[in-house]
Parts: sequence; structure tokens; C-alpha cells
Amino acid sequence: MLAFTRGADGKLACIVSQSAYGIPLPDATEVLLVSSPLGAGACLLPDTAVWLRRE
Repeated sequence: MLAFTRGADGKLACIVSQSAYGIPLPDATEVLLVSSPLGAGACLLPDTAVWLRRE
């Protein structure tokens, strides 16, 4: 997994899943853009990237 934040307040985040398993997304986030559909329970599937806004 690769994750980083952007912006002065760090509220914009990108998470990239490089694992063979799904990764649950953090609570209190809004999905802005995802490279593939999310799995059940807002899970980031393998080989997928997501941009989030943290509240």
C-alpha cells in the first residue's frame, strides 16, 4: 500500500493498493475519485487507487 496526503491541512489523501487483498478505507472520508469500483464495505480492491477528502 502507498498512501500520501496533499494540501496545507492534509485533508486530501491518495491510497494505492498494491496487495493481493482488499484494504478498508478510513472512516470519515469522502471518495473523490477511484480507479476501479470499490469492494463490499468500502474496501479498496487490489491494484486500485483512490483519492479521498478527510473530514
